[in-house]
Amino acid sequence: MFRLNYFIALLIILLFVACTTSKKSATGVSDDFIKNNSSNATTMLNNMLKTADVKFSVKNGAYPRTTNKEGKMATTSMYDWTPGFFPGNLWYTFEFTKDASIKAQAVKWTRKIRAASILYRQP
Repeated sequence: MFRLNYFIALLIILLFVACTTSKKSATGVSDDFIKNNSSNATTMLNNMLKTADVKFSVKNGAYPRTTNKEGKMATTSMYDWTPGFFPGNLWYTFEFTKDASIKAQAVKWTRKIRAASILYRQP
């Protein structure tokens, strides 16, 4: 009988701990997980922004794409299918952080890819 009561008490404690360990968002993902990953993404974008303007030119079309294994920014031309990803990531980051400096960069980089929009227009 003592073992059964001990087992039931342990089960209730485990159930309570499992239900209250982390706060979940509406999607079922931990809020801490979302905050940590958003913070990491913001840091990465800010690091890319430090060198993005230096490497960018319309002639060369060095649009930021990702960082390579050495941590240096890899770029792409406007003829690739990914130049809009960087400004898109800036817009998503602004949406989450409401940081005005990120918004300013998002506007700036969206304008820089404007030239690519005429490449694919249908007559």
